[in-house]
Amino acid sequence: MNAIDVVRSNFDSWNRQDADAVVAAFVEGGLYITPNLPEPVTGAALGDFVRAVFVWSSDFSLDLISIGDTGKRVALEWLAHGTNDGPAVDGTPATGKQYNLPGVSIVQVEDDKIRTERVYFDLLGLQYQLGLMEQKTPVAETK
Repeated sequence: MNAIDVVRSNFDSWNRQDADAVVAAFVEGGLYITPNLPEPVTGAALGDFVRAVFVWSSDFSLDLISIGDTGKRVALEWLAHGTNDGPAVDGTPATGKQYNLPGVSIVQVEDDKIRTERVYFDLLGLQYQLGLMEQKTPVAETK
């Protein structure tokens, strides 16, 4: 399996909401790094995080926008969407609001498994969409 196939297979596991398959896609000790966790996760902690995402948004799904092999990493652009219909890991209650979250993942593949996946997305923008933060409008200066 080439690196893009490995990453596509993992992407499909997210869309099937199969946390065990997501974990199995990583080498032992492989790291998943995302802005909504304070530190990288691996193994069982990764599985717990993935299951928590599906509790937080039972209709969570991803659309693949683009994917490419850079030679050392696979880069993919995606759009996550769904409804926040469950509590967050930190206990924040569900908002019932829909979200559309564009993001990018940079994935290092080693021997048909994922060594590292770094996820980038606009966490602040997501909080605005869910109504967890109020977007402030800049006040024009008067002279």
